Amino acid sequence: MSAVRCMVGSLVPEVFGLAIIGLVIASAAHSFSLVRVDGGSMRPALEVGDVVVVEKRALPSCGDIVMFKLDGDSSPTLHRAVETSTGSILTRGDANPIRDRRSVPFGRVLGRVRWVLPFGVLARRVAG
Repeated sequence: MSAVRCMVGSLVPEVFGLAIIGLVIASAAHSFSLVRVDGGSMRPALEVGDVVVVEKRALPSCGDIVMFKLDGDSSPTLHRAVETSTGSILTRGDANPIRDRRSVPFGRVLGRVRWVLPFGVLARRVAG
């Protein structure tokens, strides 16, 4: 079982106009879903209130933000793939000091983040 280590980088939100185009494509193709970010484990790449466009059933690569749901989880998690191996990935929230304890089998990956709509940041700026 060989493992591939990768560097963890930040996900820079796409240009807002491209994100809107992505939403239109996502709605038409039904291979994407919209997910609101509710936690802070992926700061600064994802802020609470941001909306991400998740490409369903896409296998992750190192550095991708992936959505997964493990047995016992009440809701899906968005974390970064930091290591891949045969059949599973290791993940970590960007704001977390260590990687997640459990590996994620590919069968539990719901998709990978394609675009970020930075609504959380925009709402805080408007609120002042």
